[in-house]
Amino acid sequence: ELTTGAYRIPVPPVSDDRICNADSDTLVLLPMLAFDAEGYRLGAGGGYYDRFLAAHPDVKTIGLCYAYCGVEHLPHDEYDQKMQTLVTEKRTEDFHG
Repeated sequence: ELTTGAYRIPVPPVSDDRICNADSDTLVLLPMLAFDAEGYRLGAGGGYYDRFLAAHPDVKTIGLCYAYCGVEHLPHDEYDQKMQTLVTEKRTEDFHG
């Protein structure tokens, strides 16, 4: 059953039971407003993805963004989680460590 989300796009209802089986076979696509050379991202500011990734360290992550949104450095703290891979319309980059 779908509900109406932002911009009247149908979305599934949000519930914790939909993500309880996240493991190393899970792929998380990370939306972002900007990214830096170290693999950190700037999201919407709610910390949802950072909390999810901290709780599920084995999932695979791919950040999706336009290349022009890249910056040299974004401020981050110990709660911010790096993405593993970045995909833009111009390149793909892996971040390790």
